Amino acid sequence: MDANIALATPEPFTDEEIAAARKLRLRLADTLPEEFDSDFFIGRWMRMYKNDEKTLENKLNELIEHRRAFGYNGENILQKCQELEFAKKTFERFGISDLKMDVFSDNVAVFVQKMEGADLKEITKVIPLSYVIHSYYLLHECFQRVMRQKELETGKPAAVVVVLDLTGLPLTDFINPVSNSSKLARLIVKVWSDFFSENMIHLYLMHPPGILSLMWQVAKHIVDAKTQSQIMFVTKTEDLHKCLKLDAIPEDFGGKRRDDSGYTDRPETCVQTPFFVKPEHYFDRAVWWKSQGFHKTPETKSVSIKSKALHEIPLEAKEGERILWEFTTSSDVTFEIVRLIKKSGSPASLKENVPAVGTRRDSIDEETIMPKITVTSLKVPEHGVVTALHAGEYRIRFGYPTGGWLSAKVHVFATVAPKL
Repeated sequence: MDANIALATPEPFTDEEIAAARKLRLRLADTLPEEFDSDFFIGRWMRMYKNDEKTLENKLNELIEHRRAFGYNGENILQKCQELEFAKKTFERFGISDLKMDVFSDNVAVFVQKMEGADLKEITKVIPLSYVIHSYYLLHECFQRVMRQKELETGKPAAVVVVLDLTGLPLTDFINPVSNSSKLARLIVKVWSDFFSENMIHLYLMHPPGILSLMWQVAKHIVDAKTQSQIMFVTKTEDLHKCLKLDAIPEDFGGKRRDDSGYTDRPETCVQTPFFVKPEHYFDRAVWWKSQGFHKTPETKSVSIKSKALHEIPLEAKEGERILWEFTTSSDVTFEIVRLIKKSGSPASLKENVPAVGTRRDSIDEETIMPKITVTSLKVPEHGVVTALHAGEYRIRFGYPTGGWLSAKVHVFATVAPKL
């Protein structure tokens, strides 16, 4: 830790930045959700994408679609964190502070996480990586909500920092860049970098195991250059006091913060006790498929996806039927599910206008059913089920946006089944 480190503070905006943000905000007025409709929010995104408005809009639309598809764009985000299966099963496995996020150091909300008791190797035997990635979006939605409220109260920019205690985390799990722990960390950091790097301004890594120089070598294959400057290794709890006010630092770290609400077993830690993984919790694909009404476990088929190409699986579903999928891959691929919709004024039959796999036509629009994320396989295969709310043509879509001359291999099974 740099001895000259200053108190964590949101970077102020210049008059020129606010003017540019206000201009873009007006142009995006018809698409901006209320939670994003502020000069500070747009200003942060303009910084993040260095005023590249086209890329900014594309990524912002991705985030808006993620919120809409999972329904956490309403008022009660904390309730959604309990209702959505992927979020509940992810958050309960980690020692995290309360998601209501009501502790600040000036205008900086402080979130705390302890890795002790959260065995990543075991957690990846219980839930797929996509659960963690989608949950990370929800976590940052909680951050965004408290930032907006603070900005409305103070009229000044707000931000978030995360204090992550690495005690109990084996360094060897991250030395290998293709280990499951490294893959998980790298893809989580990608979401942070793509959408939230100007919200979460610092990640304080407490009690890093091993030699700091080795930790930075580990970080370099997990963290892109854009976000490396926001990560700080804290070897002594006293150093954290230079970054945050004592009221925002848990008593465990020498501060004055406690959580006596009943959320945690030990109020001085301010984090919940993680739900311990037992062998009976391990994912069993035969059991999962049986729970979905399949007495015989399906076999997956291998498909190859070239660099920059798409592979799509078309499925016809009636209202109320279920779309089910399972896949594994050793590459970073994008995954999403969409419903094809005939645009107004197009011929009556949608089937006549359904584009060939991997193509688009002007007469067809799309509704996001499962938001696009970049994912790979860990211990548990990616799997899931969604109910078709409308009859029609659906597409399960894979992409390989960053591949080289080798194709990505995906082993997949997807089908439509009656409602249970």
